[in-house]
Amino acid sequence: MKYSKEHQTFLRESARFAEKNIAPGLLDADKFRDRAWLCEIFQKSSALEIAGLVVPQDCGGAGESLLLAGLVAESFARVCASAGTMLACHFSACVALASSSGSCTRELLVGLASGKIAGPAVFLFPAGPVSSWPTLEKNGDASLVCGRAPVVPGALQAGLFVIALPGEHGPSLGAVLPDEAGITLGEDCKLPGLNALPHADIVFNGALVKEKHLLPDPNKATKAIDAGKRAFYCLAAAVSCGLAASAANQALEHAKGRYQFGKMLIEHSEIARMMGMMRLKQSVGRAAWEAAAQNETADLADALYAKAFCADSALETASDALQIMGGYGYMHEYGMEKRMRDAKTLQLEGGPTPHLVTESICP
Repeated sequence: MKYSKEHQTFLRESARFAEKNIAPGLLDADKFRDRAWLCEIFQKSSALEIAGLVVPQDCGGAGESLLLAGLVAESFARVCASAGTMLACHFSACVALASSSGSCTRELLVGLASGKIAGPAVFLFPAGPVSSWPTLEKNGDASLVCGRAPVVPGALQAGLFVIALPGEHGPSLGAVLPDEAGITLGEDCKLPGLNALPHADIVFNGALVKEKHLLPDPNKATKAIDAGKRAFYCLAAAVSCGLAASAANQALEHAKGRYQFGKMLIEHSEIARMMGMMRLKQSVGRAAWEAAAQNETADLADALYAKAFCADSALETASDALQIMGGYGYMHEYGMEKRMRDAKTLQLEGGPTPHLVTESICP
């Protein structure tokens, strides 16, 4: 796909930013599960106006497309999948708010674009077979969120929670700040990958949702929630593509530089086949998520399929790349074993593949 000159320039700057600011500290952040590191990266990215990339222009944002947001998330994920996933969570929350078609979310969008809300936003929606989910309850005129949201990516770093709230008469969309009374953040769930983006349970025990931060109309809320979910699935697919590309590139460089069994590794037919399949999966995955991102009227299933395919392909690519690198692939300082752990965790974001495929058939 051909991108505009403006988009190409922005993507070059995003890639340069990632190499300069993310690459130097990512292995230590992964090893020590440094939750503050990504917050600093997000704040530094304000110079590129990344926080407000998909926020409408009348709210102080850039008003850019989901496609460009996905390309930026992918460029971050080529360096660090945790950073790419952070952007996927943030952008999808912004899309959900921007799609609410009401003035109630304008203050929040302005805060996200300007940096007044310091941390990234996180979009919470039921993903996978969960036994319970936060709901909206009334106490007089007050609207309260009660319940537990399990294993939320970036929960410990978030500046804003945007929550899909199921109800008897249809869903609502609410937004609350993490420091509101009635919100308790759990401990790091310590999943195998995405260590710099801790996942944690969030318990809402009567957290107040201000009237101006609540979209109670079921029809409008459904539209906004679906827009946020579509965005998240497209963006998670883009992150998976970025991770797969970085794993494939590192494996290719290794295969070109290692001499075994009488010739360079890349000259062995099986190694060349594996590299070719990596490239094939990347091309198919990128085409799938880009098509879903550009078609706003497409069925949500298109985004679900793109995410499922790209996440599975990323794990397959990382596994093959690790095999090509042999013992080097298992050493932390080379980063390949990190990519494999990250790819496995990416499969779970937004719901595991079996659930997504089933949901696309029986929503």
